[in-house]
Amino acid sequence: MNQESKKLESHLLLSQAIAAKLQSYCSPGIKDSTSEESALGVLLAERSEWNGKKILQTALYALEDANYHNEALEVSLMINRLKNRQQ
Repeated sequence: MNQESKKLESHLLLSQAIAAKLQSYCSPGIKDSTSEESALGVLLAERSEWNGKKILQTALYALEDANYHNEALEVSLMINRLKNRQQ
């Protein structure tokens, strides 16, 4: 499987997971502009076992991938603050 096929399959699986999460907590016919992002956030929280550091680390990777380096730096600082609190 080439890189583009893997990317497409990954996108499809994530879209299916988001759709399933939306069905589990949204009323039929009600969908606002943030509901997909909200469902993705809930999936991330669940997958990260509601661990703030893991959630922020995932957001950091997403920001870096999207070339939001200044914002990624801010998230990195937040991660460090969490690490210091947990010690």
